[in-house]
Amino acid sequence: MRLPGSIRGLKTMIKVMIALQERLYSEGLKSLIESMAGGMEVAGVANGGEQAHDLAERLRPQVILTDTKTISDAFPIGAPDGSRLIVIGSDGEDLADLILEGTVCGALHDSSGPLTLETAIKAVSMGVVWIEGAWPKRGKIVSALPEHDPGPAAA
Repeated sequence: MRLPGSIRGLKTMIKVMIALQERLYSEGLKSLIESMAGGMEVAGVANGGEQAHDLAERLRPQVILTDTKTISDAFPIGAPDGSRLIVIGSDGEDLADLILEGTVCGALHDSSGPLTLETAIKAVSMGVVWIEGAWPKRGKIVSALPEHDPGPAAA
């Protein structure tokens, strides 16, 4: 009999670490992940800052869920070797730069549902870049586009 999360007899349990500034939000995510169908386990929960980095070094999770406040304190140059970061942000936060710089492998909007969270964790653990709610602000896109002169109008 195969357990959920097993493929051809190999155990594929994804170790997830949660490192958010808000403890209540962290505990809610932990409960949500633990209630999912299988294939994932919460290896640890850390408050932001140095504690998060130290715990990630010790636990070596495949995926670390973090926020923009924690990422700048605990993971300014990215995740420890073997781990991948998913940053959770809200409206007004520009997450695209973190992805383009290679600091994080995924971005989720804080209003994402459980299925999106589960899919993002599994995808990022397999090396897929996940972008949901991470697009730059409209003004940033417009200012980055080259000016276009269509030339004289056809008569």
